[in-house]
Amino acid sequence: MKRPTVKILHYTIVEMMMVVAVFMIILFMAIAAWVNSGSTAKLKNAAREVNAILNLARAKAVAERTHVGVLFSNSGSGDADNSSDPNPYSGKPACRIYYYNGSTRGGHVDFEDWNTLPAGITFDIVTSYPNNYWPGNNVTDRVAYIVFNSRGAVQAVSNMPITNGGHSITIVEGSTASNSIPANSPHYITTVNGYTGRVTTKYYEKND
Repeated sequence: MKRPTVKILHYTIVEMMMVVAVFMIILFMAIAAWVNSGSTAKLKNAAREVNAILNLARAKAVAERTHVGVLFSNSGSGDADNSSDPNPYSGKPACRIYYYNGSTRGGHVDFEDWNTLPAGITFDIVTSYPNNYWPGNNVTDRVAYIVFNSRGAVQAVSNMPITNGGHSITIVEGSTASNSIPANSPHYITTVNGYTGRVTTKYYEKND
């Protein structure tokens, strides 16, 4: 009697190459999603931090019945009390809560140090917003500030133009290392209502 033969099936080279190709495509898609989610998360966290700092300054102004401001620096310049508290993060965007004495910046608020933004995120400080504003500028060394009074309304402001019904600052991808903000980048615009001091943050996708 003849023994039954067992036929062993093998993958062909073409089939193996197809499997590898599909695997590489999935891998590249996963890496791209991971990279994008990282920058998106940093941008979102930065916007949340700025929103929280502004709300804290407003709350302190009301609670202590005085003027409290927030100073924004996108390239390391500026100081919170005009002389003795310069931004220590040269070349990095940072902001700090400070007291405002009449027409000049006073001392910084105790226990509130300079806050830096995540790497690759900066403030786009502009003097005015054109219609259909989109990022895409060089990172100009510039500061901006906003001051709340004892009622929580805006007392003074500089380089935070009117948009969305209030004084605004933009949080966007960019760095002083490359001295540029990518054109049409997704960004957040944080706005402070001049009358109520209410802080709102809105996300703008590119080509919205």
